[in-house]
Amino acid sequence: MSEYRSMIPKVIQRLFLISIIMIAISIIPIKMMVAQDTKPMSSTTTAAQGQAILVAQAPQKSPSKININPETGVPDGAILLTVFLKHDQSKTLEQILDELKKSGYWKAFPPEGVDVVSWYVVMGIGQVVTLAVPPERLRTVNMALERTAWSAYRTEFYATYDFAQVAKKLREQALKGT
Repeated sequence: MSEYRSMIPKVIQRLFLISIIMIAISIIPIKMMVAQDTKPMSSTTTAAQGQAILVAQAPQKSPSKININPETGVPDGAILLTVFLKHDQSKTLEQILDELKKSGYWKAFPPEGVDVVSWYVVMGIGQVVTLAVPPERLRTVNMALERTAWSAYRTEFYATYDFAQVAKKLREQALKGT
């Protein structure tokens, strides 16, 4: 019986992570539609103390010109990669931002030729970034994070695909009774 009790927290944690990923994946099409009607905002603003704090930024077109196939949600010639950047909660936001600045994180990530599909802050966890990565750039993404983000974040990587269109079709079929 005690064996099962020790497994329950891990199962709940995994289910929670899967649900977060599914939520992030389901929001992507909505965010893409909203982004088309939204002007980009500044990525930083200066606080009274003169320190930079992050604010929301609308997605911008990337110079790599990766086209997302609207039927499959998969980028032409690329894979989707979701990166969890888990906050080190023993550090303050200012300490994390200082480490990122010192390591050159904002210059290195995301690397050239890689598109940001979505970038969310998940309170209590950190940041969840979904990238469209040409296969030949996968090593570059990994190296950029290893060299610059590891002092501030714990990282996890997941191959990803957009399930929203498939789920929508399945739901429509179910509602029609076919």
